[in-house]
Amino acid sequence: STRFVISRWETLKLNQTVNIGSTQLTSGQTWIYGLGIRTSKAAEKLPVCLTRVYINPNFKNIIPIVKRSKNAVVYRCIEKVYGVKVAHIEQQIDACAVSASDAALLMCQVGSSAMRIQRMYFDANKQLMEISDSLHPSGRFSYRMSLLRSDLQS
Repeated sequence: STRFVISRWETLKLNQTVNIGSTQLTSGQTWIYGLGIRTSKAAEKLPVCLTRVYINPNFKNIIPIVKRSKNAVVYRCIEKVYGVKVAHIEQQIDACAVSASDAALLMCQVGSSAMRIQRMYFDANKQLMEISDSLHPSGRFSYRMSLLRSDLQS
């Protein structure tokens, strides 16, 4: 029930080491960077989230496909075009305050609380394919999980 459009693309050469979850991107590496907004089809006035996408340059041929899409799912485009499957996803969820530049894009107050979800997508050879870094302003997204104890199952 959402729509995701990446509006800005650039090739990004890192000038410093960046830690995302347990993954480290080292200075000097080149990544394809995209900035997109996810909106709800029901209430398109306020963005659901802002997502920064980092794509391994080995998969750069998906960019024209993602640019044409009105609801891009980057890792699925990688799988389809390159015939490689996501084998492992690491996810980290934390809370943060919204910066001034992000607040303008998200139409929320500077410094307001947000949920940050970072996902790292790896193939079977442990090659990092994609990173998504999403920022959800307070009240626009919830994450629900159900846990079942295996020792109590009959």
